[in-house]
Amino acid sequence: MSRRVLLLLFALLPTAVLAAPKGAELFSQHCAVCHGEEGRGGVGTPLALESFLAGVSDEYLAKTIRYGRPGRVMPAFRTLSDAQVGAIVAHVRGWSDSPAPAEDPTPVAGDPVRGAELFAAHCASCHGAGGEGGHGTGVTFSRARDLPIIPPALNNPGFLAAASDRMIRATIANGREGTPMLGFGELLSAAEIDAVTSFIRSLQHQVEFPDKS
Repeated sequence: MSRRVLLLLFALLPTAVLAAPKGAELFSQHCAVCHGEEGRGGVGTPLALESFLAGVSDEYLAKTIRYGRPGRVMPAFRTLSDAQVGAIVAHVRGWSDSPAPAEDPTPVAGDPVRGAELFAAHCASCHGAGGEGGHGTGVTFSRARDLPIIPPALNNPGFLAAASDRMIRATIANGREGTPMLGFGELLSAAEIDAVTSFIRSLQHQVEFPDKS
């Protein structure tokens, strides 16, 4: 590499450093009003829970920022650059000492018909008969911030675009410590959890997915 090229790279380095997006500032600007400055939740769900961060990949977080939750308070941040989204994800990940789980796109093969029956018996009381979520999910700023987390909508196109089958399955099996979401790993068999997962995935045929372009 020539001396001239090296001098040019060093000259550009301060600009590149200054231009690097800062996740904490971006989170404060775009996310904290709902999720809290320290990710403890409010109108939005708490993001700093160890049980949450241990169960979601960085890809899930990035897609959630990109796609949002159509019809809910959570908007789609399509104008942020990939670097800005990555900086926010890194900031959120910094609330956990555990490494980010790897994204596993392998589909879960279960019986969605049986899954619908199990969902009605074990999940609908919180998430709604059609997976529409608990009453008031993401639609009001008046909800008291010390109330329990309202169950999310599982038929939401943004959720279904971001969540992998494996993430959904693990959440059903393990629950979310610190939230009302119980783990069903000891109540349901592996095949039954696969069935519920497949039923939730089948809800994507009932909603319009956000444009991923």
